[in-house]
Amino acid sequence: MTRPLSSDNKDPSGSLETVVAAIAQVMGPGTPPHRVRPTDRLGADLAMSSLAVVRLAGILQKRLGRGPLPLHTLFVKPDGTVLHDIRVSDLAEFVSLHTGGTP
Repeated sequence: MTRPLSSDNKDPSGSLETVVAAIAQVMGPGTPPHRVRPTDRLGADLAMSSLAVVRLAGILQKRLGRGPLPLHTLFVKPDGTVLHDIRVSDLAEFVSLHTGGTP
């Protein structure tokens, strides 16, 4: 799931903007959305704990007006290998795919 949203960095579905706003909300007022980049990793770069990621999932579900998103699938490769971190762009692509948008 690691590909750019587009060659010109546009986000036609609005998923990146939604994800970045939700991340900024989880991280608090000290993190304005413009400081969160698509290439940032949730854990290593943004220092989000697993609890913060769970809170992020809840905020995304609320913002998107839908039930649970299968976020656990983002952290497990098809071969069963567990990923310990994902990029903001990976999450935006996932949201786009699971909400009918186009990555």
